[in-house]
Amino acid sequence: LTSSVFGPTCNQQLTNASFDGQLGVKPLGGAAVTRICSQPIAYEGKRGKENTDDFFIAFSLCAEAYVTQHARQSRQRPGDIVLFDGARPYVCQYPQGDDQIVFSLPRGLVLSHIQNPERLLNMTLDGRSPLGKLAGSLVKEAWQAAPLSGVLGDRLIGSILDVLDT
Repeated sequence: LTSSVFGPTCNQQLTNASFDGQLGVKPLGGAAVTRICSQPIAYEGKRGKENTDDFFIAFSLCAEAYVTQHARQSRQRPGDIVLFDGARPYVCQYPQGDDQIVFSLPRGLVLSHIQNPERLLNMTLDGRSPLGKLAGSLVKEAWQAAPLSGVLGDRLIGSILDVLDT
């Protein structure tokens, strides 16, 4: 199921315990929003023709999370947000367990709200900052809301992207 949302990844458990995880998915406009929870794990998305062309916004609920892309590693704590590109190689690590809300966003939607999104890739938005609190609140509400299709969902995603661009 994860590959249908995030494209193919190589996964590595970071513990010897048997794997236990959950993935919830719901539509939000032309995008998908997911809630992922699992034991300690690392994901590696490699460049290839079967990769997704989506951007990902990850809202961390983890004790600590790391995303590495373009030789830059970002660190997230609970409430922090990071944007990364699913069309480019990346590594995500969750050494104390994975717990996050992730938006899978079509490239066109992101580009319609953020000019030159590369400048924001893999930069952690601190969840304690005023903009981080605002963006985090929108992300949590989007996950808790009933599925929104079409224009309403895209407008909510657009609001989140506009806050990230700010």
